[in-house]
Amino acid sequence: MLTALDLFAGAGGTTQGLKDAGYRVLAAVEKRSDAVRSFTANHPEVGVLEQAIRHVESRALRTPLELSVGSLDLITACLPVQSFSTLGRKDASTSRNDLIAETERFAREFLPAAITFENVPGVARDPRFECLRTRREQTGYHDFRAYDVVASDFGVPQRRRRLIASALQVGPHGALPDDLGTIVPDSLAVTQPDAGEAIDLAGPIEGTSDSLHRARRPTPLVVERSRAMLPGGNRFDLPPHLWLARHKRIKRKGAWAPYGRIRRRGSAPTMTTKCTTPSCGRVVHPTEYRGISLREAALLQTLPQSYRFVGSYGSIERQIGNAVPVRFEKALGFAVKRCMGSAREGRAA
Repeated sequence: MLTALDLFAGAGGTTQGLKDAGYRVLAAVEKRSDAVRSFTANHPEVGVLEQAIRHVESRALRTPLELSVGSLDLITACLPVQSFSTLGRKDASTSRNDLIAETERFAREFLPAAITFENVPGVARDPRFECLRTRREQTGYHDFRAYDVVASDFGVPQRRRRLIASALQVGPHGALPDDLGTIVPDSLAVTQPDAGEAIDLAGPIEGTSDSLHRARRPTPLVVERSRAMLPGGNRFDLPPHLWLARHKRIKRKGAWAPYGRIRRRGSAPTMTTKCTTPSCGRVVHPTEYRGISLREAALLQTLPQSYRFVGSYGSIERQIGNAVPVRFEKALGFAVKRCMGSAREGRAA
């Protein structure tokens, strides 16, 4: 069984996807206490180091795992670089982006067979990202590719666009494909799954025994705004007397984010850290006059229906929004596994 290390692990979406793809996750690093408790509730066999990654000695993590340099198969890192989100300020100078260098530090210590790096596409503009590529090549990772992908192409019912960078230790012939989708199993390469099907898995919200199947209580004004929206509609459906004050200040037609109803057919918008708050995103339920519940948001992230979360409502909402969609990570895990197999065959030839 292939082995993996999960950096910036959050509540464990990446680890779940890797486990589903047949990996054994040996350890994880995550600094948020609630996320660590959620991770442990679902993956008790994986040791989690609750600490900011800047303060973690890479060798001190490798030694207890009894791993020699080069024996780990995969390091995966999903960095919290919100400044490169389309909703962020795109400020490349922010210190949070130094976390790119932290990923490189762990890669140098473990020298795994493969490294994957997931974030919003805008991170490719950061010079430290190009530095990551250069240093990987200098340490034997001659195959480094970046892919701009949409999660719905891998069976995730949301339009989540991400940059995936993969680095592989290979022989003279590269093993990473030009198109990541060409090496994903057919069962996972599904185009445009329906958001309504995922949401329906939660069942009726009234009388539920699922503690996670709860939504923010809508005010009468939220209900009135929700009634005014057609399926797939947005804030531009609202009559002027129902606009939020900030709507009146927004001049760009492309600023769709606040208020919007999810379509039953097709993919949902990207789940964010406010994924159940109608005033902060297009997350009104397809047919009901409320925002989606925590469980419905988790299902749109393709987390198992039994997945557990720990913390306040706001904390759980943030954990779900920050999670890597499980089905997407499973597809990526399979793809990397196939590439590693090709690389090892190339070395042996």
